Amino acid sequence: MSVKRSIPNLPTGTKTVRLHFAEIHNPHPGERIFNIKINDVVRYATDDISGHTQGTMYYGIAETFTGVTVDANGVVTVELAPSGGVYWTASVNGIEILKP
Repeated sequence: MSVKRSIPNLPTGTKTVRLHFAEIHNPHPGERIFNIKINDVVRYATDDISGHTQGTMYYGIAETFTGVTVDANGVVTVELAPSGGVYWTASVNGIEILKP
């Protein structure tokens, strides 16, 4: 199941997006794989949070993406789209929108 969130009311321009993840269900590496899309552009293909955390429960990581352009309506959209594994839901624990 894809997770899509829009962050509204942002000043136009280029931003940095930082996504925070934590594996709280303890699947093994390779079980929860997804693509990270920002404004409909794949910024990270086949991300494996459990692979980054080596299956350690409650271990958090952050992924940072630079050069993200806020659209004309002042919105940045983040989508996590499953691309493999056995768990078909992705989750993000925090979204930061930062000045470049």
